[in-house]
Amino acid sequence: MTHPDSPYHPRLCWDSRGSERPLGRLLNGRDVLMFVPDDIRKCVCFVCLDDEGGVRRAVGTAFFVSVDRGYGVEGHWTYLVTAKHILDGVRVRRPDGQLLLRFNVRGGGVQYVVSHVDQWLTHPDATLVDDVAVLAWAPPAELVDYLVYPVESSVSETTGHGVGDEVFLPGLFVNHVGRERNIPIVRTGNIAAMPDEPIDSKIGSLDAYLVEARSIGGLSGSPVFVNLGLYRRVGGTLMQAQDGQSVFRLLGLMHGHYQLKAPVTNAAELDGLSDEAINMGIAIVVPADRIKDVVNRREYAEARDRADREAADSLQPVLDSAQTLEMPDDEANESEFERFEDLTDKLLRVPKKELDEKLRDS
Repeated sequence: MTHPDSPYHPRLCWDSRGSERPLGRLLNGRDVLMFVPDDIRKCVCFVCLDDEGGVRRAVGTAFFVSVDRGYGVEGHWTYLVTAKHILDGVRVRRPDGQLLLRFNVRGGGVQYVVSHVDQWLTHPDATLVDDVAVLAWAPPAELVDYLVYPVESSVSETTGHGVGDEVFLPGLFVNHVGRERNIPIVRTGNIAAMPDEPIDSKIGSLDAYLVEARSIGGLSGSPVFVNLGLYRRVGGTLMQAQDGQSVFRLLGLMHGHYQLKAPVTNAAELDGLSDEAINMGIAIVVPADRIKDVVNRREYAEARDRADREAADSLQPVLDSAQTLEMPDDEANESEFERFEDLTDKLLRVPKKELDEKLRDS
C-alpha cells in the first residue's frame, strides 16, 4: 500500500473522450494522459494525384506553418510543408508535375487545389541530403478550414526533449481518406534515438530522429509533435507548464520507416507475405530545424522582409492625417488561428518554485 501523498499513489481519472459516458481508470501519480487536441489536425491537408488511369489517389500529407511578420506589422506568413520524396514520386507518375492539394471546406465538403512540383522549394544547400519541401501559399481563409503552426515554436536546445518522450503525428491513412471530409488519423509513439549522427536512408545519409511508431506510406510529410508534459528538468532547473496542461512542440517531419522482407516460409506464403515488406516499427523524422532552413531561404526571407518594410512604412504617422491598420488578406481569420497558436504559447520557461510563489501570492 502506498502513502496517499506518494507520487505513485493511484488516483481515479475520468476520461470521457470517445464515449458518451465517462470511463474510470486508475493512474499513478506521475501518469499524464496525452490528449491530442482536435485543432491540431486542422494544420494538415492531403497530397493527391491523378494517375495514368485517371484514378485520383491520395499519396501523402502536408501541413501549414507560419512565420511572424516583422517591423511591428501584425500577422504572419503562411507556408505549406511536405516531404520532398512525395514530390519526386509525383514527378515520376505525372511527367507534367501536377499534383492536387485536398482541403476541408468551411461548412462541409472538400476542395482540390492544383499545384506543380516546381512551385515548391527545398533546402538551400543542394549538397545536403534532406526531405523537406515548402510552398509559400495561404489558402483563402473564407473558404478553407485550416490552422497554422508557428514554426518558431518548434523544439530547440532549451526544450529538454529526449529519448522516451511521447510523440504523435496527424496525417493520411490511405485506406480511410474520408468521403466528404479529410479525416487525418493520429498515430503515437516515443523518441527512440536523437539525431546525434546521420542515419542511412534510401535517399542517403540523413540527419534524423528515430521514433518508435508505425509510419505508413500516407503519413509521409506529416508533422511530428513531441509531448513535453507538465514538468521537465531543463539545465538543472525543474520547469512546470504555466496553465496545467501538457506542452506540445513540433519535432519535425515524417520521412518514412525501416522495413525488412518477410521470411519465405510455407506459412508466409499462405498468408501472402512471402514478397511483402514488414514495417519494423521504427520511423524516421527529419528535424524541425530543416523546415526552418527552407522557410528562411533567401527567396522567402527577402520577399517577407520587403513586404513587411513596405507595410510598416505605410503605417508611419503623417501630418494632419490618421491612418488605420488594415488586416492583411492572410489574416482574415486570425481569431481562428489563435485557438491553435494558444497551444504553442505554453513555454516551459517558468521555474516551478517561482510559479508556486506566484500562485500563492495571487
